[in-house]
Amino acid sequence: MLNNEEEYRLMAEAEPTLWWYRTLHRLVEASIRTYAPPHPRILDIPCGSGGLLQYLKNRGFSKTEGIDVSPTALKFCKQRNLDASEGDLRTVGSRFAEDCFDVVICNDGLYFFPLKDQVLIVNQFFKLLKPNGIVCANFPARRIFRGSHDTQVGILRRTESQDLVELFPSEQFQVLRLTSWPFLLSPLILLARAIQRLRRWCGHPAQRSDVEVPAAPINFAFGTLCRIETALIRNAPFGSSMFVVARKRSIAESA
Repeated sequence: MLNNEEEYRLMAEAEPTLWWYRTLHRLVEASIRTYAPPHPRILDIPCGSGGLLQYLKNRGFSKTEGIDVSPTALKFCKQRNLDASEGDLRTVGSRFAEDCFDVVICNDGLYFFPLKDQVLIVNQFFKLLKPNGIVCANFPARRIFRGSHDTQVGILRRTESQDLVELFPSEQFQVLRLTSWPFLLSPLILLARAIQRLRRWCGHPAQRSDVEVPAAPINFAFGTLCRIETALIRNAPFGSSMFVVARKRSIAESA
């Protein structure tokens, strides 16, 4: 997506209210409050238009910073007075000292890369984290959910469950939570994505991405279903996204 200003504008407008973003932000917040120490130092990379940074700031997390490779994304962050700077996922390990963050967040930022490059990037997260620090990461999941949004934002590959073994090897990380979401809405999403693929196969013009707030009753209903789901189902088996929380093992554990 890099410098797709229209897509970033849609994202910036949708993040405060769209059921999908609100669910993801709550998943991240709950993970930080559960697994990170008080007053954690948090890095969000890539931070996009800054919606999550703003959410965390509003929720009382003061030591937050973001990095994104896109000047267009950073423009929206600066408009929100957020601590965000330009940088690349592939070189983030050289930007900071080792063992300096309690939390590294990487939501939907690795899909631009083949799996071998994703592994190298997550290894840099490992170096940046303090012992027992956590990675919170969200991935677009399962090829069956491919749709017009993938084309609009440049999703190279969707993550499958077996990929996580390579991304979070047991000698480095302990996976604390792995859930697919939205589980309850997955039949509707499957249908919508199948229709999108069929339209494309029939030669219809590409549709705009999925980053758009639906009518208020629908948005409320979807958000409510996701609240129920995340409260009652800790590790859902199926959905268009995968959310992972992984803890950096201490030297003693790794030995």
